[in-house]
Amino acid sequence: MASKNEIDMSFRQNWYCKISIDDNELIPKNIVSCSIREWVFDFLPRIELQIQDDGALTEAFPIKDDSVLSIVLGVDPDDENMIEADFDIVDKTIDVIAGNKQTLISLSGLLKTNNFFWPIKSRSFSNKTSVDVVQTIANEIGLKFVKGDNLNTSDLMSWLQLNINDYDFLRHILQRLYVPNSTGLIYGTVQNELIMTSLKNEIEKGQSIQAKYSVKNFTNYKIIDEQDKNTIWYKDYNFVNYTNQMNRLAAYGLQGNYYNFVGNQTVNISDNSTTLSESSYKAHSGENVRNDMFGILNINLSFSNCVNFFSPNNLNKSSSSKY
Repeated sequence: MASKNEIDMSFRQNWYCKISIDDNELIPKNIVSCSIREWVFDFLPRIELQIQDDGALTEAFPIKDDSVLSIVLGVDPDDENMIEADFDIVDKTIDVIAGNKQTLISLSGLLKTNNFFWPIKSRSFSNKTSVDVVQTIANEIGLKFVKGDNLNTSDLMSWLQLNINDYDFLRHILQRLYVPNSTGLIYGTVQNELIMTSLKNEIEKGQSIQAKYSVKNFTNYKIIDEQDKNTIWYKDYNFVNYTNQMNRLAAYGLQGNYYNFVGNQTVNISDNSTTLSESSYKAHSGENVRNDMFGILNINLSFSNCVNFFSPNNLNKSSSSKY
């Protein structure tokens, strides 16, 4: 367990974060990584947490199957829009590291709800639209229902929930709801919201948080300005190629396309590739990102212009993302 002073003095980062398991606060230096994913194809946000432990953590409080992981996340400790969320731990793995002197605990969790996966129910919703049914389920599982702008579904009918839980029933609704000229989406957020919207509404959203490369700003512990509150700085990245497809295409340039409800938009990526033996990966700004690659390979990779090129609003900007 950690004292309040230890937690506040250790988080000198772009983002303030405090994590506890079953009301036991974690020491920040023991947290290896933490990520929260909101996805339009997931009903509930997911958290992935890695903790480095020398034995004191599990002796102080064991992590059980029904343990609850709580997180407080914001720009700084005084952030007025602090995110506070609880997650049910659904999976955990333990690996031995540091010459069998420490363990690496990996935890996965889903946003805490009320009876979303249990019990099994059989009931009907007569003369209801999909919006009405989803709103009822959101209230039952303890989430705030949020309807997307200008969302009108044309699916007034009787909805049958037959011997399935609410999670499977939402999947059933998602497959059958009808949104004119678009596709329906249902997803959860860390603000304990269940959002029902359309694909068209999501595409028309602007950027929320940008990821930018800068070694200087990455090591700067202070917020530069108000605009910097919506920026995550990074100093390094790795390119992982699981197939040989990139190697075959890179020397000839790349091309991609997307659909924006007006027409197919084609994205051409210019080829400024260099041989890997030159040990050079460069960001958009021209700064050298990595210089420690093996020099024994002699293939061409065009990477610098491939980062975040699928942006519906402006192809020269980074694509939008959330926490």
